[in-house]
Amino acid sequence: MSEGANLREISALGELRSGLIRFGSETQSALNAAALEIRRTLDWLQERAQHWQNQVRQRQAEVEQAAAALRRCEASGYYDRDSGRYYPPNCSAEQHALLKARLHLVEAETALKEVKDWARLVQQSYDDYHIQAQRLEGHLNQEVQVAEALLQRKEDILNNYVAQAPPEATHSMKGGSSPEVERSSERERGPERG
Repeated sequence: MSEGANLREISALGELRSGLIRFGSETQSALNAAALEIRRTLDWLQERAQHWQNQVRQRQAEVEQAAAALRRCEASGYYDRDSGRYYPPNCSAEQHALLKARLHLVEAETALKEVKDWARLVQQSYDDYHIQAQRLEGHLNQEVQVAEALLQRKEDILNNYVAQAPPEATHSMKGGSSPEVERSSERERGPERG
């Protein structure tokens, strides 16, 4: 006599299918979150680049003003007509101001270069990431849909099988055990010792 199939957990296929759908959705969310974070970083770097470009322009103007002030100071020296001697002015404050302005300009130019280098590096990394993320997304969408459809078909087949099974087999498939299954399990366990 043939025994019926022992189908106790058909619902596990539905749970697996739901888990697969959830995995696809969560993976897509993770890809979107990563892309958004990279975009935010690029936007922030663009903002910093704009800030340092403004600083470079402002500090170039400060260097020009300090250089003009130094030229005016140096031009304020005079000759003594009686002795014919030249008296140079004390322009140390103007020289110091020009040196300070030039250092500030170099600082801004260095910061601007660093920001641009980082922006270029992040953009290149984002482009590489975007290509890989699109591939993953394409594979994920395709494979999840195929797997979901396969699991749904298998679940439908098994549910149809259970619906068409004879009553005593249905009892065993739904979680109960038939006398044949109980006898079979006793044989596998061997005699009980008491």
